[in-house]
Amino acid sequence: MKARILIIEDDEALRENLRDILSAEGYEVLTADDGQEGVKLARSRLPDLILCDILMPQMDGYSVLRELQKDSVASLIPFIYISAKVTPEDLRKGMGLGADDYLAKPFTADQLLEAVEARLEKRRRMEARYAQRIRALRAAVAVTTLPHEFQTPLAGIVGFSEMLAENAGKLSPEEIRAMAQEIRQCAKRLEDLVDRILVYNETVALAEDPEFLRALKREQCASAGPVVEKIAREKAAAYGRQEDLRLETEDCPSALSERYLRLLAGELTDNAFKFSSPGSPVTVSFRRLEDGGALLRIQDRGRGMSPADLREIGEFVQFQRDRFEQQGAGLGLTLARGIVRLYGGEWRVESEPGRGTTAAVRLPPPQEAAR
Repeated sequence: MKARILIIEDDEALRENLRDILSAEGYEVLTADDGQEGVKLARSRLPDLILCDILMPQMDGYSVLRELQKDSVASLIPFIYISAKVTPEDLRKGMGLGADDYLAKPFTADQLLEAVEARLEKRRRMEARYAQRIRALRAAVAVTTLPHEFQTPLAGIVGFSEMLAENAGKLSPEEIRAMAQEIRQCAKRLEDLVDRILVYNETVALAEDPEFLRALKREQCASAGPVVEKIAREKAAAYGRQEDLRLETEDCPSALSERYLRLLAGELTDNAFKFSSPGSPVTVSFRRLEDGGALLRIQDRGRGMSPADLREIGEFVQFQRDRFEQQGAGLGLTLARGIVRLYGGEWRVESEPGRGTTAAVRLPPPQEAAR
């Protein structure tokens, strides 16, 4: 059986004709005679492609696509409009909503099959590319420091919870509270690691998905300065180095969502504290640029990296791990770089062994990134 195709069309004769043509080619065909039923089928059966009329009673084709865009899975299904009403304005409206193609009525069977196969082939190529990247990610997870990074917090959670379960009646409230805090810290460390890996997967596997990028870039942070300042203070406190932190931030909007901005600033600031000594300054600056963009800059005076280290920035690499033991999956710089690339920003890292590292990120203006 070939791919599954959903036809949403209120004209019964045309709907059945489309079904016959596609079924004859071996496609599995689902049909709906109105937009509401089409949305239900799309969400429950997850077709590989949707053919949808525009002019329908109750829920038109534009409303169907708007509704599907609310669903993180259904929104990724290739969508082709079929309609006699195809003006330049219609094209812009449909494509703006996320449609992949238009078929203007009347069309031939060959034109239908050509449009369908073109969209399905594009989906197959994208899925193959994503699958390849996911396999690479899994291979990296299997052979690097990630298994250890998962096991360490899990061991803490299991160990302290077993002690509580077996000795609850013998422990003082202070001891119970201390163990609960340890469990919470281990769980938070595990949660942070999982979130970072999920974002890494997004930056690698979904970076070329136009639907994902459009949805991502609609979530922008209107007040970015306080976000950067807050995450910098949190990182400084985590290392007990509040006195070493130097803040030079101003409030301005950011093209990044708050989640991605926190991750970007957090990874770079965490690296600065992790690879520098207590008593040495870490400077975090965030300022508006003349074009409406923003510059995030983090500087430390730590051990630095060699030119060879900078060339090797990649997935799960921990530099000089044989000489310097530290926690972490070696994901920080790669994750930060992936976030910057998603938004079309500019990325630069300058470092010198024994002198420190400066990471500078230029973020585009919010209106430019959203295009």
